[in-house]
Amino acid sequence: MKSIHSNGFKQKSHTRAFTLAEVLVTLGIIGVVAAITIPIINNAVLDAQYKSAYKKAYSTLYQAFNDASREDLLVDVADAGTNPNYGGNNANVLAIMGKFKTVKQCTNNNNSACWESTGEKYGKSYDITGRPVGSHNAFIDSSGMAWTAIEWYQDRIALDTNGFKQPNQYGKDRFVFHLYDNNNSEFIGIPTKITPYSDNHAHICTGNKCATENNYYGTSWLSN
Repeated sequence: MKSIHSNGFKQKSHTRAFTLAEVLVTLGIIGVVAAITIPIINNAVLDAQYKSAYKKAYSTLYQAFNDASREDLLVDVADAGTNPNYGGNNANVLAIMGKFKTVKQCTNNNNSACWESTGEKYGKSYDITGRPVGSHNAFIDSSGMAWTAIEWYQDRIALDTNGFKQPNQYGKDRFVFHLYDNNNSEFIGIPTKITPYSDNHAHICTGNKCATENNYYGTSWLSN
């Protein structure tokens, strides 16, 4: 900044420049702050994306379920296939699938062609390989989301919101839904509703099949 004296001459004011050491210290501090905050921001962005995809998928699934129900395509779960691992016809999953716009269907013992087999497994302690298995019907919808049946009587459906992409973790991009009848039974009766698997349910994370149990947001992400 310049000042003007009474004699009319301008005089330069002296300003102190930053030293190289001060600049380096400042950059170092900025780097530390960035290293701390950027991962937090990225995780928050990813969580928001996972949450949005989950909500969209649940809405789409419920619409397909309602369409199949209105057309009386759903049958008693106990009759929907004696056991898909032994040739059951998987009637309810096929009926729901028929109400989706699909780009790929895997109904010929080729589940892995629609569902990424690597990643966390849904399963029980007595199920060594986890689920789904090759004979469980699966499909990929027009938005790229993958769906698969994961139970013998086809009363549970799993979702992977980004198909074959990572991370393949329950509570991130993978979720499970149940079919229930009017008596809140999931093993018998004609399904009348479909609900998310409850948060941190022990069943899904037994036998070391689910390493991220605490990330499994069955219902909480739908309510906020």
